[in-house]
Amino acid sequence: MNSTVQKIGRTVVRFAAVALLAIGATATFATAQSWKAHIDWAAGNKDAGGSVDCPGQYINNGVEYAIVSGGRSAVINQALFDAYNQNFDTAFNLVLITQCHNPNAQQELINAGKKAVLTYLVNNYQPTGIDPRQIVALGQTALQALAMMQ
Repeated sequence: MNSTVQKIGRTVVRFAAVALLAIGATATFATAQSWKAHIDWAAGNKDAGGSVDCPGQYINNGVEYAIVSGGRSAVINQALFDAYNQNFDTAFNLVLITQCHNPNAQQELINAGKKAVLTYLVNNYQPTGIDPRQIVALGQTALQALAMMQ
């Protein structure tokens, strides 16, 4: 009798241990993957104007146009252009700016690391349109040329 109770007890303890490990692994996996959801959300968030948090950071990082048009998705688009142009630090910083309203999300992205974040970004999204920074540079060059002609 005692042997049967002990066997049942050991089985229950083993089952409980396996269940706890599975729950812990699921929670760890979910946390490890949640940073991707932050990127996905930002890539689809086109709200601009008053819904843009931290406009000063947008201005300081050369994506002031995203305040008026495109919002976070425009910032992600610029991050893609920067990643393709191997401006990895700038690209990663832009991804972080899209979460300036959410320090926990920023920390999850930082914990995931620049390489993982940018790899996910370029493997799952394509930049659209012309790189706005190239348009600005062309405009500045044209204005300089006009000024020299006068």
